[in-house]
Amino acid sequence: MNLFFVVLVTMSMATAFFLLTGISPRETVTSLFSRQKQPSLEAELLNIRGLKKQNFIERQFSLAKAILEITERGNEYARYRRLSVLFATIGAGAGAVLLNPFLAAVLLIAGLLGPMFAVQLSVTAFQSESRETLYASISTVTGSFDQLEDLPASVSANIPHIGAPVQAVFQEFLRQCTIINPSVPRALTIVTGMIDSDNWREWCDTAQICIENPSKKEALREVVEKCNKQNQIHAELDMILRRPFRDMIKMACIVVGPIPFICFIFPDAVPVLFGTWQGKAVLAVIAAAVFHGFYRAVHASRPLGKAVEA
Repeated sequence: MNLFFVVLVTMSMATAFFLLTGISPRETVTSLFSRQKQPSLEAELLNIRGLKKQNFIERQFSLAKAILEITERGNEYARYRRLSVLFATIGAGAGAVLLNPFLAAVLLIAGLLGPMFAVQLSVTAFQSESRETLYASISTVTGSFDQLEDLPASVSANIPHIGAPVQAVFQEFLRQCTIINPSVPRALTIVTGMIDSDNWREWCDTAQICIENPSKKEALREVVEKCNKQNQIHAELDMILRRPFRDMIKMACIVVGPIPFICFIFPDAVPVLFGTWQGKAVLAVIAAAVFHGFYRAVHASRPLGKAVEA
């Protein structure tokens, strides 16, 4: 038994080493104990295009990395990988303390993928925050433009109240107007493509029309009203997306919660659950079922989009 847990801890440390260094164990073993085989042209093309087949764990890490890069948090990927290694080691250690190799394996995988699931869940909150910042900035600038009828002056007066990353876009707009070229339509054309949003592009196009014909400012207010209505709809959709994860938390509490009470009320159940292979297997199956439920809940809670496809 002691030999088994020594092997388990050694494997956990080896896994942590390979994850931190980015070395593939399969490629390492292949290069050491097999003849070097020249890859085919098709394999090289697939590798260059990023179409190499990945296993389940590799897909979760790749998905989390893509999400962090798209949400402009790519520099945090290394920190999440270190957290994965830390939680995996803690999970394996907890199983080793309980002398349950089945549970140790499940907790190791759960700890390894836990931070990656957290990244995937953060997509909805990030998109919601970015959308609200954009719509609030558009509304503020539009209200000021109605009074001043001067778009650069309206942006300049409200730039301290605009949140990131929208603030950087309006700062670029002011830089174009004040330093590069005083043409406001030209500056609007440049910043139109800096934010990937149909409402933002519509607002920029409408603003150009209003600059050429100030009597059409009503169209700009209509765009703001449209953005506010869409923001309410998106908020309701975000609540629906979060529902599977909330339901899974309740289900996990219902499944795992009775175990301590059973052990307290029936002391004879403790040696059965923690001292026999059958009891250890039952605990591992429960942990695996909860982990799979959380994976399905995370998968269902992600917003639709190319960036979050698994």
